[in-house]
Amino acid sequence: MTDKDKTKDQLIEELNGLRNRLTELGGAGEEPREDDAHAESREIDLEKLTKQKQSALEERYRALFENNPIETIIVDHETKVTGSNLAKGRPGGRVPNIGDVMYKDYAGKHEIDMHKELVKCINSGVSKEFPKQKYGGKFLQIRISPFSEGAIITSIDITDRVLAENSMRKSQRQTRVLAHALESCSQPFAVGYPDGRIMTYNTAYCKLTGYSKEELSEVKRFKDITPEEWHEVMTKAEEKIRQTKQPQRFEKEYIRKDGSRVPVEVWEHPIFDSKGNLQHFYSFIIDINDRKLAEEALRKSEARYHALLGDNPIETILVDQEARVIDSNLSKISPGGTVPNIGDVMFKDYAGKLGVGMHTELIECMKSGASKEFPEKKYGNRFLRVKISPFSGGAIITSVDTTELKLLNETLKESREEYLKIFENAATAIVIVEEDMTLSMVNKEFEKFSGYSRQDLEGKMKWTEFVVEQDVETVKRYYARIRQRKGEMRGEYEFCFIDKTGNEKNVINNVGMISGTKRCIASLLDISSHKHELELRVVELRQAHDELSQYSHILSYDLRAPLRAIRNYAEFLREDLEETLNEDQKLYLDGLDRAVREAGEMVQDLLEFSRIEGQGVPIEKVHMGDFLRELIDSLQVLSGVNVVIGNDWPAIEVQPSLLYEIFYRLIDNAVKFNKSPRKLIEIGWRAADEDSYELYVRDNGVGIKPRYKEKIFGLFERLHTFEEYQGTGIGLAVVKKCTDKLGGSIRLESEPGEGSTFFVTLPRAQEKSE
Repeated sequence: MTDKDKTKDQLIEELNGLRNRLTELGGAGEEPREDDAHAESREIDLEKLTKQKQSALEERYRALFENNPIETIIVDHETKVTGSNLAKGRPGGRVPNIGDVMYKDYAGKHEIDMHKELVKCINSGVSKEFPKQKYGGKFLQIRISPFSEGAIITSIDITDRVLAENSMRKSQRQTRVLAHALESCSQPFAVGYPDGRIMTYNTAYCKLTGYSKEELSEVKRFKDITPEEWHEVMTKAEEKIRQTKQPQRFEKEYIRKDGSRVPVEVWEHPIFDSKGNLQHFYSFIIDINDRKLAEEALRKSEARYHALLGDNPIETILVDQEARVIDSNLSKISPGGTVPNIGDVMFKDYAGKLGVGMHTELIECMKSGASKEFPEKKYGNRFLRVKISPFSGGAIITSVDTTELKLLNETLKESREEYLKIFENAATAIVIVEEDMTLSMVNKEFEKFSGYSRQDLEGKMKWTEFVVEQDVETVKRYYARIRQRKGEMRGEYEFCFIDKTGNEKNVINNVGMISGTKRCIASLLDISSHKHELELRVVELRQAHDELSQYSHILSYDLRAPLRAIRNYAEFLREDLEETLNEDQKLYLDGLDRAVREAGEMVQDLLEFSRIEGQGVPIEKVHMGDFLRELIDSLQVLSGVNVVIGNDWPAIEVQPSLLYEIFYRLIDNAVKFNKSPRKLIEIGWRAADEDSYELYVRDNGVGIKPRYKEKIFGLFERLHTFEEYQGTGIGLAVVKKCTDKLGGSIRLESEPGEGSTFFVTLPRAQEKSE
């Protein structure tokens, strides 16, 4: 069917509708009667009217189709183009030819297969709309409307709308981000209405004014939290904004919630609508107190700059952007030397001997804004390390004299080489151990001693890999202790070394921390060949010691009988000659009695001293707090003495009789050598390390001079006469021997007239003999 036929059908349908309407009005639609003389005339008039109507409708169709701004294409059942209005809509552009297969010969660049969609619509008779199709650089809204002879395809260019929607979404995102940024930013921000009412504000504004957001919501106007004397300033600024439509900066004060005032600077901006009507004010507020602090800091910074430049030991020269000297501190650093003049061109008029390229380097640094440090350069008889640091007004040039450092580095290099030579060629095996017990460096002798090559040892093997299993924990504890004391402890310990072949060697390890590091240096001495001989000597010494102890015991025991006899005979003489004795004779007998008594006490103490070594008392767990309290309760000498005992005492494994001797004699000394009207003894403790405790006895007695701190632990050592303080001088020797036997140590802190403190360090547990 042609377009013309189609139009006639539409007209006939339209006329039928008109006829039906006329019938309803009673003026048409009835069958012509046979006797109606005007029936033929009416038929002729109807045909003429139909043709006129058809002509008008065809004209209207052409005008509608050709002048329609919507791109329209008509296709037949085979999807071939039968008509379009694109020639007028796209003058000079590509238009479909009659007979082109739609979406194949023409417009085939869509993202989906539009030709298939067109065929589906024609076959189904159902219209379909494609809201947004990308075609080249455009977005189209396409509608396929099938009819009896094919389909009408309309395409609306919605590119501008899509871009506008995208822009709007982007703008909305930006608005949300901006709102979040303003709320989160540290600068106070507020928005208000033209009449001064508060609209909104951020958290920083609340912090500035001291109000919470809920409290500020009750404040109606900005002037309500502004002192009255600033109202006029605000009014004038807002009037100027209305006149100039430009933002205004002014100062004012806020009244904080606590009543204090905070000076601020307000940067107020207007918001106008499209008609030029003022809608809102928005303001950024700056706390001027901070600015004043910054100004004060700047003033101090300038003062520091002048002080730094004047007193800085580093040679410093300031130049402007033309590389001319504007300031320097060389006159103070190098009095009498060559110094730059103000206005000299740097590295030309002054210091040109540093190299012809230095001036160019200076200019390049100032252009790029990047600092640059140059390697050492010789300038006269000095070595200098020059650094150029540009800033907005020029550059700072510093020159560090590295002459002494260079000489020192050369000396250090020589020392290191010498040290490495000594380390490498040492006759003993030496190794450096890292914090995690890894061997970081070994010498040739250690390679021979261990049987491993340097490549296998350094950075790969652990120190504990060379220790027999039963000695590993002891070695670990020793190294942990030496690291805890940060190198204060040095010394030797013995362990069994395993070499690569599995041979065990008895060695003495001399170890110490390397200063300023977490590494240890250890040297090994193989004593395997001397071990048997040493053991024989130990046995001999032990036998000699036992014989000496036995001799001392026998001598002490045997001396008591003659001393008793002497004392008895002296008493007999006193009794028999009492009436005839003169004063001198009585004095002689008194002296004899006193000498015998002292000798008896010395013999008794010597006997006690000799018994200590032979004591085989079993080891027991002693609760120190209970032990000390029982000891103090049993001592009669403590009446009138204030004894303070610490709390939370630990329990230790020890021989109780030796512990008794230590504390009995220390407390006895603290009472005996004390002339204070209020005698005080303090007994306490602390953990020395993970294996031992340090116990102490402190008094407020006469004290001991520093030069006697070691002497007092000798046998029969006395610092006072018998008349001043009774005693044999063996007490602290007994304490020392008991402490040694328990595997501990004793030391003294004292000053004359300020009392004494004896510190006894004992292991937490005793090693039980087999």
